[in-house]
Amino acid sequence: MRVISIPSLVAIVALVVAPSLATAQQPDVSTLLARIEQLERTVRVLEQRIAALEGVAPATPVGLANWRQIRQKMKMDEVRELLGEPARVDASSLVVWWWYAGGRVDFDPGSQRVNGWHEPSR
Repeated sequence: MRVISIPSLVAIVALVVAPSLATAQQPDVSTLLARIEQLERTVRVLEQRIAALEGVAPATPVGLANWRQIRQKMKMDEVRELLGEPARVDASSLVVWWWYAGGRVDFDPGSQRVNGWHEPSR
């Protein structure tokens, strides 16, 4: 599944709306305000849909003490025992497990062992 960021979605919506603004007449302020409100509603709906698709739900945060037990070359199962299931998994040149508040663990795809990590922001 490809994840599209909110700024990207806003840019896409802006590209769709922009041709209608490129007419010879300049829209009045009330028209622009109505468009802004419409775009904000659209962004809120898209954020909700993305959250539902990603299965994002409030979770019990894992304490920093658990994060600080992570070590280079740990196995995936060991990380899962410390932190629980990740909220999202990305796989490309690295396998990246994401948790809430920006915490992530990077794994070497060949050995499936920890290559690096970033504690969540609190």
